[in-house]
Amino acid sequence: MSLNISYSGINELPPELEKLENLHYLGVTNSLIEETPEFVSRMTWLQHVDLSCT
Repeated sequence: MSLNISYSGINELPPELEKLENLHYLGVTNSLIEETPEFVSRMTWLQHVDLSCT
């Protein structure tokens, strides 16, 4: 499963995302998030995370 919420005005990720154990791709590019939330590092099942701003 993948979640792509790029080009949004989101400024923080909800901690409930950590419950999505079938999530393998998380893309939040070009958002207002300034740093990767700590809970993302606990999501060891993620194969790819992109929180970059271009």
